Amino acid sequence: MDGIEQIEIVGSFKDESGVTTNLNETVTASDYTGDYFGFATRARNRGTVGKNTPFVMDYKSFSVTNCQTSVEPLLPAPAVLTATPGNGLVNLDWTQNAEGNSSSYKIYRRIDSENYSTTPIAVINHPTSEFADTSAVNGTAYYYIVTAVDSNNGESAPSVEVVVSLPIDSDGDFMADDWESLYFGSESVKDGSVDSDEDGALDFFEHLYGSDPTLASSKGFQFSVSNNENGSGILLNWSVKEGFMLGQDYEIQVSTNLSDWDPLPEEHYSLTETTSNGETEVELTITQDYGVKVFLRLVQPTP
Repeated sequence: MDGIEQIEIVGSFKDESGVTTNLNETVTASDYTGDYFGFATRARNRGTVGKNTPFVMDYKSFSVTNCQTSVEPLLPAPAVLTATPGNGLVNLDWTQNAEGNSSSYKIYRRIDSENYSTTPIAVINHPTSEFADTSAVNGTAYYYIVTAVDSNNGESAPSVEVVVSLPIDSDGDFMADDWESLYFGSESVKDGSVDSDEDGALDFFEHLYGSDPTLASSKGFQFSVSNNENGSGILLNWSVKEGFMLGQDYEIQVSTNLSDWDPLPEEHYSLTETTSNGETEVELTITQDYGVKVFLRLVQPTP
């Protein structure tokens, strides 16, 4: 009885006195996995004396009727799943389901030699349609699928599978080995703290932008400061290569005297990120009142 949740059983039974008993019961379909037919029987003596008096068999057939299903169609699979690698993480994003009975999304992950587990690595409540897999390990290729779950716990077919490879950073300087080898011949020659082409951008920030740290004309990292639109706060603007995240791949610090620098607390700013053509433009507005003077800087994380 595929697709049926409940079965309604209707029948009636009449005894020798003419009394009719009606049956109307509903049972769970999953408890009855075969085909069912039947009839009710009763044996009675034809006479009132003598144990050997021939008996009469009464019977009443019954049938299963009104097998209706109340199962709603499953949600469509999530669409446009993308995976963007970072340093020790993968950012997943997909198109939010428009159906009103959408409840959550399940994220599944595997590596080359594995099958997908029946247990998701995360369950994200609708309408959120993004997830950061911070358990990913650099130097590993990961495969992902996402399913949609409705309010009845029905799970959709999986999305199209995506695969992403995380960069290797063997020396822990927050710069990918393949990028360092490309421009410096080895991952251990530079640590990001110098400006190799003397263009005003440290090697680390050229790595964030994806520019050539050995060519001054390839300077890509730009950092600007201005007032926001209503003049009530400070607006910082810069760009990085898609996949790099503030607080994960690089940090922002604040000071009021240029001597003591501290991480800028998340509750002291609002952040807007817009990604296009492999580049993420970042706009950060300071929402905390630091007085008449405040200094901000982007820095390379400490290994």
